[in-house]
Amino acid sequence: MAEDGDYGDAFTVRVGRGDGRSAEAWMREVFERAPAPVRAFLLVGWRAVLGLRLGPRPSPDHVLGWTIAEREDGAVRLRLESALMTARLTLRLDGGAAHWATSVSYRRGSGRVLWAVVAPIHRLMVPYLLKRAARVSLITPVDGQ
Repeated sequence: MAEDGDYGDAFTVRVGRGDGRSAEAWMREVFERAPAPVRAFLLVGWRAVLGLRLGPRPSPDHVLGWTIAEREDGAVRLRLESALMTARLTLRLDGGAAHWATSVSYRRGSGRVLWAVVAPIHRLMVPYLLKRAARVSLITPVDGQ
C-alpha cells in the first residue's frame, strides 16, 4: 500500500489496549467525528483552497468525501484529486500503534506552491486529529452505564 509522491510525511500514535477498531473505523473517527468546526475547516480547505473533488457524504465508499482507494487487513488508503494534485492518506494499524502517511503528487507547479502554503497547517492538524481519535479508545464504559 506504499505510494510515492512529491511530498510525504508520517505520524504515529499509540493505540489503547483493547482498541478493536479497524483502520477504516480509525479514519472515520479522525475525520467524520472531529468537532464540527474542524470538519468545516477541513472541507473548506480541501474544496475551496486545494480544489480537491470530494465524493458523497455520508458514504460507505468515502470518508468525509475522500474516496476509499484501497482496504487491506489493518490498513486503509484514501485518495482525492484536483487539477493541481493527487493526495493520498494511508492509515495502518500495527504493533499497538496507528501509522499515518500522507503522499501528495503535483500535476502542475502551482500545486507545489499551494501545498507549500497548506502543508504547515496539515502537519499541525493531523497529529491533533490522531491524538483525539486515540483518546476515544481510552474511554471505556463502566458496566451498567
